[in-house]
Amino acid sequence: MLKGISSLCTKQLSAANCWRTPRRRSQRSDHVLQNATSRKARGPGFRSQALFRVENDRPGAVSRRAWVSANVISVTDEEVSNPSFLDLVRTPQMRKCTLILMFAWFTSAVVYQGLVMRLGIIGGNLYMDFFISGVVELPGALLILLTIERFGRRLPFAASNVVAGVACLVTAFLPEGIPWLRTTVATLGRLGITMAFEIVYLVNSELYPTTLRNFGVSLCSGLCDFGGIIAPFLLFRLAAVWLELPLIIFGVLASVCGGLVMLLPETKGIVLPETVDDVEKLGRYCTRASTA
Repeated sequence: MLKGISSLCTKQLSAANCWRTPRRRSQRSDHVLQNATSRKARGPGFRSQALFRVENDRPGAVSRRAWVSANVISVTDEEVSNPSFLDLVRTPQMRKCTLILMFAWFTSAVVYQGLVMRLGIIGGNLYMDFFISGVVELPGALLILLTIERFGRRLPFAASNVVAGVACLVTAFLPEGIPWLRTTVATLGRLGITMAFEIVYLVNSELYPTTLRNFGVSLCSGLCDFGGIIAPFLLFRLAAVWLELPLIIFGVLASVCGGLVMLLPETKGIVLPETVDDVEKLGRYCTRASTA
């Protein structure tokens, strides 16, 4: 058991040092790696992975050896310290993922905020409608836990957007005389967009390489703020023309997003990409798997 724990800890430390080493944190990296490799709990099956030597560029300095995992991040200091939007759209797969995720963030915010604010203009019991709208978030979270490990990320992500879109479109054309049916269908739409809004966090972080993950998630999620700003204007301006017109716009946005999400690579059970090249290989692998 001690051997297994030691091996697991060594792998985690190696992954962390893949992040530290390119960022010129070599002293901290060396200290952690020396502690990891000096443990006496290593069993006979332990293999030290000496992959590259980190040299100090200062004159007269003693060279240092860093032991890291097999997937070393091969990026320049400039790329790490100064990421830009061009890094997210320079290669085909990165460009596709970035544009789709930005649209997904925008759509999730617009539809989610729009459905919540719409409760205040449709009449009826505002408190009961808001209570039902909030309660559906709990089963939404449970459905995510039950589906993402069984079916992957892409299918639940796409299905939740399509459910939300179809529910909005159906609700817009249901007659006023059956409020219970309108409430039920609208609740399904709220459930779907809640799931989509929560899954996009996971998918976004899994599709970007280590060196660009924080920047990529921050940039894409910025479209969420933009969607939150647009939602009230979209809702109240269009509702002045026709009360159900915002639902049609929400339905179209969510349905289109559901179709675009299916173009993303599946990330279930894969090692998180560490370089842009890993993302490109992941996209090509998923393309071959889908056509096979």
